Amino acid sequence: MKRTGLILTVSMLLSCGAAFGANIKVEDGVSAPDSDYNSVNKSVQIGRDAEIGDIDSVNGAIRVGSGALVKNIESVNGSVKLRSGASVNAIEVVNGSVDLESDVIVTQGVESVNGRIRTEQGVTIGQDVKTVNGTIDMTGTTVQGDVETYNGSMELVGSEILGDLRVTKSKGWGWNRKKSKPNQITIGANTVIHGDLYFERPVKLSIHPSATVGEIFGDEVQRGDMR
Repeated sequence: MKRTGLILTVSMLLSCGAAFGANIKVEDGVSAPDSDYNSVNKSVQIGRDAEIGDIDSVNGAIRVGSGALVKNIESVNGSVKLRSGASVNAIEVVNGSVDLESDVIVTQGVESVNGRIRTEQGVTIGQDVKTVNGTIDMTGTTVQGDVETYNGSMELVGSEILGDLRVTKSKGWGWNRKKSKPNQITIGANTVIHGDLYFERPVKLSIHPSATVGEIFGDEVQRGDMR
């Protein structure tokens, strides 16, 4: 997570050019690929099949309509939702959920600090999916990089991960280092993980018989059965 970039984004939004008035709404079918939208304390809504530049938001939800094209999305204290068939380069969120409906394409990665990441059937993510304190729920999704969390659970169903699955230790960012309850990791039916599973923290691991995974590394892995 490029958190320094998000902090700079907040500072810029508070000091210049951000929308403090009415909510931002881009109508269906608008073609403005060089137009960026910045907002503080207001929501951003992008219409169906629109094409725009970047979206930066503080304290406001972001909604992207079906079939729309967006360059990059950064949000602090606001949820992000992309409707079916929308496309974006990358998504970075602090304190907000990320919901990707069916057939959404993320060319690069999805990163969240405090918020759930949820994906539906046909979603494709070109790089990594990472969260710190949030669940990762994926159905019928292809991730071409790693899937990683620090203090969140995972449930993958019918999904394909080309990289590794990781539950990592703190990177020294100041979180409470007391021993916490194990992360719940569920590898559901028809999921394929081409890489390996690395667990640097205690986990409860459930793998469906129809799932395929690589090697499992970790000293505190509690195995559970799935049928």
